[in-house]
Amino acid sequence: MNINYNNKRFKSVINTDNGEVNHQTIFKYFQKDDLVWAEYSGGGITKGYLIANVDDTGNLDMRYQHVNSNGELMTGKCFSQPKVLEDGRIQLHEKWEWTSGDHSKGESIVEEFKWDDDSSSKKPLSIVDMQKMSYDLWNENKDTWSPMEPAYGKDFILYMIEEIGEVIQVIKKKKVDLIMSDPYTREKFIEELCDVQMYYIDVLNRYHITPEEFRQIYLRKFRYNMKRDYKKDHSELFKTD
Repeated sequence: MNINYNNKRFKSVINTDNGEVNHQTIFKYFQKDDLVWAEYSGGGITKGYLIANVDDTGNLDMRYQHVNSNGELMTGKCFSQPKVLEDGRIQLHEKWEWTSGDHSKGESIVEEFKWDDDSSSKKPLSIVDMQKMSYDLWNENKDTWSPMEPAYGKDFILYMIEEIGEVIQVIKKKKVDLIMSDPYTREKFIEELCDVQMYYIDVLNRYHITPEEFRQIYLRKFRYNMKRDYKKDHSELFKTD
């Protein structure tokens, strides 16, 4: 069975009670040759990483570690066997064991998923799409998240600035060449940019800025900029001794 885990996304569908991963936990898998690794977060997991050897049949012999929502560092080992579903998605049947805490054992199933399986997934996202997605995510978590009101908009501007700092860190640590040539680094870079964009959309929603308002003012600003004489407007920057 020829299976490649690179750029696959998985979510938990079943887990035993002594596990910490749940249906809100998202795994992002990567593969190079017989090495597989993944990042995961969500649900009860603040941040986690796993690394595995993959055999010719797609079985994964892995070690994992994460920090849970209580701030505890947890470690474990897992053996995962793949099953290809009728629609081509991968399902992993896992037997795992904690190597920290109570050292108990458990079983789980994670399953490949796609954000959008229809043809529209190939179309560029619009402001309308992103604002709706932002609102849908908020609606799923509104009992614990801040209200969708202007009073909270400034918080999301600060979150956005924090994420811009994460983008800068990727640029500083990985350099432009890796961002342009290494698939993993490039995806990490784009992911951080997406975090910035998501908080930006959250700001629009909390200030109740409609797509129509945004379009009108953006186009007006663009047309103004097209007529500007930047050299004249910023003459101080262009001065030569």
